[in-house]
Amino acid sequence: MVFTPNPGRYAAALTALPKSRGILFVHCDNSCAFTSELWVADGRSGETKLLLPDVTWAAYADGRLLFVRRDGAAFGVPFDLGTLELVGAPVPLFEGVTVSVGAQITTSASGTLAYLAGPAGINRSEAVWVSRDGQAVPVDSTWVVLPASTSGWALSPDGARLAISVMDESSRENVWIKELDRGPVSRLTFGASVDTRPRWTPDGSSVTFLSDREGDQSLYQRSADGTGRDTLIFDVEAAIWEALPSPDGQWIVMRTGGADNIRDIVALRVGQDTVPTPLLTAPYDEEGPALSPDGRWLAYVSTETGRREVFVRPFPDVESGKWQVSTSGGVSPVWAHSGGELFFLNGNQELVSQTVLPGAAFQRGEQQVLFSTAAYRQIENYRSFDVSPDDQRFLMLRPKAMAPGSSMEDAPVLVMVENWLEEVDRIMRGGRR
Repeated sequence: MVFTPNPGRYAAALTALPKSRGILFVHCDNSCAFTSELWVADGRSGETKLLLPDVTWAAYADGRLLFVRRDGAAFGVPFDLGTLELVGAPVPLFEGVTVSVGAQITTSASGTLAYLAGPAGINRSEAVWVSRDGQAVPVDSTWVVLPASTSGWALSPDGARLAISVMDESSRENVWIKELDRGPVSRLTFGASVDTRPRWTPDGSSVTFLSDREGDQSLYQRSADGTGRDTLIFDVEAAIWEALPSPDGQWIVMRTGGADNIRDIVALRVGQDTVPTPLLTAPYDEEGPALSPDGRWLAYVSTETGRREVFVRPFPDVESGKWQVSTSGGVSPVWAHSGGELFFLNGNQELVSQTVLPGAAFQRGEQQVLFSTAAYRQIENYRSFDVSPDDQRFLMLRPKAMAPGSSMEDAPVLVMVENWLEEVDRIMRGGRR
């Protein structure tokens, strides 16, 4: 029995059913941040089928499934092991399971259930400014990002606004604009689609973003003040997973693909090209494109050495040179606004500054570790920070419960339930208190 997930998705939270009957698994997007569904694989026929949407974890026990939705609510439902079918309606059991990528819950063979309970089952985050020496200060102590699994944020060119994609309670993701530091937050995109990974146009007047409203991820743009309509900028056969305008606005650099962990970097001349120009299409993973402020250099991440490292090439003539910048693992390259530094995260989750010397050729200077980023949110296959216009601060997301000085009410608590099957049976028979 072989199950091949759809491109850009994978199987997680696998649970074997008794008597080799099959496997329960969660089918979700990259990092399970936006969508997750409960599926079952039939051990006899090899077929797979969808059981329930919006599920992040499930377990089987004696004719019933216990599952947790993405909002942290737990349910029980009768399940026929012979037909692998649900044979009743789900019954709510309890709420408040902490969901951070997956549900923080487990069961034991002895009949004990344990889970982390957090506020509304959602793991909260806050935006912080982090100085070069690692000191963090909240951007706005009254603003909490819900949930933690945002898929990207970007500072406006003047540093006065933040575009950020945030998921709501219905697992929809939309782009919002936050006036920095303590200004209002306004929603920029609407609807049931997943709108992610915003980037600003060079003049700061508009925001580009990725959306699945037409199926695969396509590139859209909207005025940052909310006027007008969303405009489709480009749609390619392979899904677009990253897109950034060049500093002069003449190009859009994109990362496409995702099947079998092979992603490519392509570019499109605005108003001229109808087909993207391949830039980096070698048979390994390439991601994280970042253009220098003068548009001359393209930084990116590649697995050509066997692990993810940061490289730099000339742009747009990428074949005229190549330099490896990181040596102990590297992701999330971001250029300083001065063009004199390239920041990235190394394999030890540290923020590194690579000095870039002035001149016609690409020349590297001193490389310095600035601080650890282990306490901050990381976005798989995408940059996890942005840089202030003066290059002295970094905007990151931090789990709210980890914030110094936060109250115990912010921290998840461990809940243990003995003889949990008996409790589930009592509730499913209608004896819920």
